[in-house]
Amino acid sequence: MNRLLYQAKLVLFVCFIYLFVSSCITHEKITKTIILEEQTPAFLIQKLHENEFHFEWLNAKANVDVIRNKESFNFSVSIRMRKDSAIWVTISPALGIEAIRVLITKDSVKLMDKVNKKYWINDFKYLNQLFHVPVTFDMIQSVIIGNYFSYQDETKPRSSYIDNQYYLLSNLVRKKKMRSEEDIDLTKKIIQDVWLSPENYRIAASVTDDKKAKIIFEIRYRNFKDVNDLHFPFQYTIVLKGENKYEISIEYSKVTINKELEFPFHIPDNYEKIR
Repeated sequence: MNRLLYQAKLVLFVCFIYLFVSSCITHEKITKTIILEEQTPAFLIQKLHENEFHFEWLNAKANVDVIRNKESFNFSVSIRMRKDSAIWVTISPALGIEAIRVLITKDSVKLMDKVNKKYWINDFKYLNQLFHVPVTFDMIQSVIIGNYFSYQDETKPRSSYIDNQYYLLSNLVRKKKMRSEEDIDLTKKIIQDVWLSPENYRIAASVTDDKKAKIIFEIRYRNFKDVNDLHFPFQYTIVLKGENKYEISIEYSKVTINKELEFPFHIPDNYEKIR
C-alpha cells in the first residue's frame, strides 16, 4: 500500500477513537481554583449533553502532525460534515495539492487516491474487523467535534469522581469517596473515563482502555473557542498505544457551521479498485 493511502487510513483510524488518559496525566490548567462539589453521574451526563457542540453543517480546515514510533509526517485537511449523514475529508500532504479524498456515510467508507489513481470502498463491519474496535459513524463524528459517545453499552458512565479540578465520569464502580489505583477492576474488558471541565462541562480528556484488543487510546482537547456561541476544541492531541505508538496533533485554523455544503466524490473510470 502506498504511503499516501496509508496516511489516509491512519487519519480515519485516529478519528474513530477516544483515547486512554493515565492517572499521572497533566491536564490543561484552569485559570482559577474552583471548589468542586460531588455530583451524581446523572447530573454530569445531563450537563455534558446540554453543552455538546450542536450543528447541522460544518466546514473546517486543520493541520495534522503524526508521529509513528520514530517516523513523522504532516499534512493539511479540509473537513465538511452534515450531521448524522456524511463526513467528507480531503488530505493535502504538500504544496496544497489534494492527494486523498474520503467520504464517510452511515454505512460506508470511501477513499480515493488521486495521485496513484486508485480507490477503496468498504463498510464499518470491515473496519471493525481490521481495527478490532466497534467503529461507527457516530463515534467518528463525536471525536471530531469533541462530543461524548459510549464506546460500548458496558462503558456507559456508572460513577463520578473529582480528579485534579475536573469531574471524572467512569464505567468503573466507585468503592471509595475518591477513586484510587486499588479501585480499578483489571478484569474488566473495557475501561472508559471522561474528564469534564467544571467551567463549561465540555470534555477535556477521555479514556478508552480496551483490554481484549490490547489497545489504549488517549485524547486531550484544548483551546476551546466560540463558534456560534458554542465551544469548539481548536486543538487536540491523540495517542494510540498498541503494537505501535502513534501521536497525532490536530490544530484547526477555520471552523464554520450551518452553511449548506456539497460533498463531491466522483471516481473516474480509469481508477483502479484496491481490494
